[in-house]
Amino acid sequence: MFKFDPSMEDDASSPAHLFAEGEYDFIVKRATAKRSKSGNEMIEVILTVTDGKNEIDVFDWLLEAMKYKLKHFCEATGFQKQYEKGELEETDLEGAQGKVKLIIEDSEQYGTQNKVEDYVPKTAEKSEENEENLDDTIPF
Repeated sequence: MFKFDPSMEDDASSPAHLFAEGEYDFIVKRATAKRSKSGNEMIEVILTVTDGKNEIDVFDWLLEAMKYKLKHFCEATGFQKQYEKGELEETDLEGAQGKVKLIIEDSEQYGTQNKVEDYVPKTAEKSEENEENLDDTIPF
């Protein structure tokens, strides 16, 4: 017989296991080609997101209907050429790394959880770094 304490909160749904809204590093743990409820092709990704100390898994869906997010995912992970061709192979995505913007969302069905708001394109990251490293002084 399995015995448990029903008064203990489920750790998986505890807000203590949420990341604050912001940008984090991620790696694609799994990518699976699927069809959306409306029958459109999509890729379901499971991202392992880290804040440097802890990790959480976050689900997201890449589909043509949300082209800005699909484009930013490709820019964040180095798949710009595949995006420009209009072809993305889910088997290539596993292990891809980048930065993601997380938000916190409450829903009746899933409770409080982190959700992907967008991906941070590497080009934006580099230009911010370059601006910080600019030396505006003229040596003469």
